[in-house]
Amino acid sequence: MSKTKKMAFRMPAAVAKINKILALLSEKAMNIQQLCEEVHTVNRTMREYLNYLHDNKKIYYSTYKYEKVGNRIMPSRYYKAGSYRDAKKPAPLPPKKRSQLARDRMNLDEEKKEFFLAKRRARRWANKFASQGHQDNQWLKKGADNDRQVLGVG
Repeated sequence: MSKTKKMAFRMPAAVAKINKILALLSEKAMNIQQLCEEVHTVNRTMREYLNYLHDNKKIYYSTYKYEKVGNRIMPSRYYKAGSYRDAKKPAPLPPKKRSQLARDRMNLDEEKKEFFLAKRRARRWANKFASQGHQDNQWLKKGADNDRQVLGVG
């Protein structure tokens, strides 16, 4: 029995779309975004079609490829027509690789990079002032009395 409860896909339009999806996937492996563009369907509806076909062993997960989705790099599932064994989902990226990708994204945006570096410099100076008992560290301490002293009100 199929996991999809809502859609039976017996209407002529749904059957036509399923046939088109199967024809496309028999030619080459495609991900969900590529299928949506080819079949002119929104992502949610395409996911229901693919779940229905996968549950009925008409398609399988041929491979996973890392792709950029918004600001994130995620494994994207590629589908192929047939009843073969599904490809294993890859392990998450190690922290070192994730941080390298984040640094690469930051280096692309010069304004964001400068802002990050300025914040880091401010944090370093704040830690240095707090640890050494510097004369200008009053602005680092929280509280109403310190605010008045720093501003020269109290």
